Amino acid sequence: MIMKKDMFGVEYTDDGETILQCPQDFIGEYTIPDGVMEIRDAAFSECESLKGITIPEGVRRIEESAFSGCGISSVTLPASVYKIESMAFAFCPNLRHVTIKNPKIDLYLDSDEETDCFLDSPIETIVIPVGSKEHFKQFGELVNCDYKLEERDF
Repeated sequence: MIMKKDMFGVEYTDDGETILQCPQDFIGEYTIPDGVMEIRDAAFSECESLKGITIPEGVRRIEESAFSGCGISSVTLPASVYKIESMAFAFCPNLRHVTIKNPKIDLYLDSDEETDCFLDSPIETIVIPVGSKEHFKQFGELVNCDYKLEERDF
């Protein structure tokens, strides 16, 4: 696979559509550039000093453990994101707020296997689109949880 790096050392496929890896010593906030469609498994995993991430419209899939163990405190998932795989945002010690703009998103939530996409992240609030609560009920744990579930117009 041919790849390239941006000025921060983040590795992409040559066509720029997939993020492969962010250096674990990355410090600060990162904005994923337009044109990226997929964030590969463990791409930002263990980037403890990653304090913020901006995910643009156009990103469609966030793979397994993509942000596991990183330092972000909030994340907004644009409407284009249709799938978040197991442990994508697991073990993020500062992750308190999640905004999900796609009312039909496919979240990997499975507390029995301990591979929930938000496993052991101390989420306080999840914001979802108005009228999508019924869709999210299929993810039982998301609705019957300790954090607040809010509906909002986007």
